[in-house]
Amino acid sequence: MRRSLAIATCLVLLTCAARTGVAQNRAVRAMLETLRTEATITDMRPNLLQVTAEDGKQWWVTPPNDVERIVFRGTADTSFLQPRMTVRFHAQFRPTERPRKEYHATQPVATLELITIRPGSEPGLFPESADAAAPQLFEQQEPPAKKPAKDDKPPATEDLACLVIGTLLEYKNDKIRVSAGPVLVVAELPATAEVSVDVRHFGWARAGDKMELVARYLPSLPGRAEGDQFTITAAQPLTGDEKSNKQRRRAGRERANK
Repeated sequence: MRRSLAIATCLVLLTCAARTGVAQNRAVRAMLETLRTEATITDMRPNLLQVTAEDGKQWWVTPPNDVERIVFRGTADTSFLQPRMTVRFHAQFRPTERPRKEYHATQPVATLELITIRPGSEPGLFPESADAAAPQLFEQQEPPAKKPAKDDKPPATEDLACLVIGTLLEYKNDKIRVSAGPVLVVAELPATAEVSVDVRHFGWARAGDKMELVARYLPSLPGRAEGDQFTITAAQPLTGDEKSNKQRRRAGRERANK
């Protein structure tokens, strides 16, 4: 009897403490004010950015918990490309009679984008033609009705424009190998190709980058804020010459995979 009473008493106390904690949390949230500003990144720590707002004030800001509220955009040199990055690009391919495990682009890739996998951008090789009668890359074609004569030239087959989304496996000798869902894509990527960046992490941000910041803070704790929206624009192209490139890429991958 006494034991049951003690357990009941503990449960009541825990319930009261939980309610008190919720009430205190709501009270703190009610005191938060919103910071909206354009800012410049001045320093970076693990899961922490120091920025200078447009009014000259400095803030230490934690990142948003939702990665969809973190945007990093910019450009990059092809030397920045590394395995495990997610890429998206358009390329031309020769339709085949049977599905293959490996496809080679027939023309060099002029532009490539570094992205974060999101709903609606799953890895794969996707024909862009809306014409259902057009030759499909993965569908088996009907065999010819009769064997062509030796002098007959095979009918010309137009290349098929496709969207490629996948994981970069290798970039070597101006060629990329990309795992695009169930297939492997090989394409020429000249060193002069344009590389854009649109990812949902800030692992590649650097001091000097500009950002649009939305955050919440307590007036009683000046200079400290909780990030709600990061929109960062790289001030300079990302290159493979940066000393901390490897750490930056690793941090970006870890952040994106959370």
